[in-house]
Formats: sequence, structure tokens, C-alpha cells
Amino acid sequence: MKYVIRYLVFISLLITVSSCTEFGMRHNMKDFMSTPIYMPDSMLSIQSGDVIKDKIKQSRRTVVLYNDSLECSSCIINHIDEYEDIFKVVDTTDINILIIFSPKKSEYKILLEKIQDRALSFPIYVDSLESIRINNPTMCKDRLFNSFVMDENNCPILVGNPLTGEQLWELFLRALD
Repeated sequence: MKYVIRYLVFISLLITVSSCTEFGMRHNMKDFMSTPIYMPDSMLSIQSGDVIKDKIKQSRRTVVLYNDSLECSSCIINHIDEYEDIFKVVDTTDINILIIFSPKKSEYKILLEKIQDRALSFPIYVDSLESIRINNPTMCKDRLFNSFVMDENNCPILVGNPLTGEQLWELFLRALD
């Protein structure tokens, strides 16, 4: 009987903790979706091995795939070809796609070299001043908020990396319409 009571208390505690976590996640999501995202006017852009300072264009929809200094930049660059799928289905004349890295200062030069070596056909942006992280505190609360689609007012309308699953890919395509 003593073990049954302990078990029931444990299960109750587990349910309470998971409910609080879900509530917190919903609250963070609501905050994120209701706040316009600051984007710098320009950033370094690397495409086909060339590095230029590129002006960020305004568009009807903007896809943001943000990689901050807490993530393994080298790991992401090793799998960066997967992002090409997005460029294959998106009309980039009407929709802006921003794959952004915001490396630690100590990794900045190495990151640039690795991206240049890949000579990718699509642009990779580098936020060397970490202005996105600094100006978007709700975005940095959870890695979930590092991939999203914004409307013309820079408000998120879809959150999540479309490459992570079929259902999210379908939602992603609808969000671009």
C-alpha cells in the first residue's frame, strides 16, 4: 500500500510538471508569434564562395533559418545541402529565404572559411554583430523559435524547421501562399 501511494504521488507530480511545461511553451509561443522580429538592414552574405555585404530585401514572406552561437555551426554546415530543398520549391522573387549564422567571435573566421569552401548556390548570411539575438529576446528563449516564416510586417506566422517532418513541410508550403 505504501508503494501504491508513492507511485500515485509520483504520477501526480509528473502530470503537474508536464502541464506546467506545456503551459510555459504555449505562453512562449504566444509571445513569439505576437512580436515583430527585428532583422538588420544588411548582413554578410556568402554565395558561390563570394563574400559580400548584402542588403536584406523586404518581401511578402520571409523564411528564417537561424543558427545561433549555441549550436554546432560545423555540424549544420556539413548538412547545409538539405536547405537546397527549400530553394527548389520557393519562388525567391516573392519570398525571401534567410539562412543565418550568428557565430561566436572565436569561430567567426573558421565559419566564413567553411561556408566559402562549400561554394553553395544559395546565400548564407552571417550576423557577425549578433544583432538578431540581441534585438529578439523572445526568439532566443527556445531553439524551436530559430526557424520560422514571417509575414510582410516581420511577424511570425509559422514556427518550426520545415525540413524536420512531412506535416510541417505541408504547413510551410501553405504559409507561403
